[in-house]
Amino acid sequence: SSFFKSVEKDKDYSKIMFFYVKLALVPIILQLLFNILISINQQLASIKTLINLILSSIISIAFAFLIPFIIAAIVHLGVLIFKGKNGYLNSYKSISYSLSINLIYSMLSAVVLGITNLVFPLNIDPSNIQALLSNSTFVFSIIFSLAIFIISLVHTLITATIGIAKFQKMTKIRAFISIILIPIILMIISLFLGVLAIKSLYQIPIA
Repeated sequence: SSFFKSVEKDKDYSKIMFFYVKLALVPIILQLLFNILISINQQLASIKTLINLILSSIISIAFAFLIPFIIAAIVHLGVLIFKGKNGYLNSYKSISYSLSINLIYSMLSAVVLGITNLVFPLNIDPSNIQALLSNSTFVFSIIFSLAIFIISLVHTLITATIGIAKFQKMTKIRAFISIILIPIILMIISLFLGVLAIKSLYQIPIA
């Protein structure tokens, strides 16, 4: 709440955007460095691998510019449904700053998983599910990643709710529902289309 009060008068998209992007660079660079070290450690390092890792990082940076705009647009549709009238900028500001919390958890995740995979390398064929599930490094990575995802999601949602409520002059309940409404609708539509696609797939005759 104190932080949102300090940025209440921010009206510049670029200031908000680069706050997020500069923070996003930290986990992206950490992930790149750890991936390079893991490749060297597992004797998989090559020019092709290095180029692929760098290209992946560049794509991640590009997405860092786009993601807050896209998520803010989705959330703003919910805000409009609940009669928020303070414009897209205020939704973008709330979401962009809230998503920054997720980046802090990403830094933690990159460091912990990076060190884990360096100390306990996972030299198992990804297609061997049984071997993966019996490997303590893999199991720890999955449990840790899931825990970080849940904690980060809850923390980000709480922060976004406070921001939307403040900048769109809404109650926290309306702000929370406006944040989750459109994503839930999109999820239901995706599941419905997925079920239709699976049913259609199984109806195809086998030659």
